[in-house]
Amino acid sequence: MLPIKNKLTTLVLVLSLSGGVGRKAFSAPAELPTQKTTVFSQLGLALPAVGDMGDIADTGLFFGAQVMQEVEPNASFGFGVSYYSFGKASEDQVDTSVSVLSTMMMTHHTLGARGSTSPFVKTGLGFARTQVNINSGTTTGSAPVEQGTNQEDISPTLLLGLGFDMKVSQGALLGMSLDYQHFFFRVGDVNGGGSFNVVAHVRM
Repeated sequence: MLPIKNKLTTLVLVLSLSGGVGRKAFSAPAELPTQKTTVFSQLGLALPAVGDMGDIADTGLFFGAQVMQEVEPNASFGFGVSYYSFGKASEDQVDTSVSVLSTMMMTHHTLGARGSTSPFVKTGLGFARTQVNINSGTTTGSAPVEQGTNQEDISPTLLLGLGFDMKVSQGALLGMSLDYQHFFFRVGDVNGGGSFNVVAHVRM
């Protein structure tokens, strides 16, 4: 039986191919209205709280961008890129820094307008490159000597989110979302984990 990580990797590849086929299937004939493309810029706080990631990292920063293509009036499909930066200092002079760069297929579904706001749900599935750097400070004579390890892994990742948009101008929306992204990496003795993200975004 294949290990769980191999299964997830196979699932991501299959869904990626399916997504490409699905996108072609939604290509509109010439007589239909042009589908809308939306770009998201994102900034937020990331709170690692699940699995080993919660043990090696403190609250960090999240940066992201998404390009979404409307395939139905309330549904969009596209791609997203995100970057996480975490750090943690301990009392025994061991400092840990964690960075994650992920690329995912994204879906975005609007639940219907509620006055001036539009709630939505989003999902993502793809791959992430996780890098863990551990530095331990020891003292030789009067000078500190940094000894550390720097390891990385590329693994599947998935995201679930819930948020809202609010119109601020004719072509722009401002919103927020609460996301959860899980990473299936293995770096040394550190075996995966997840982060809750409080994200603000501009959608144009």
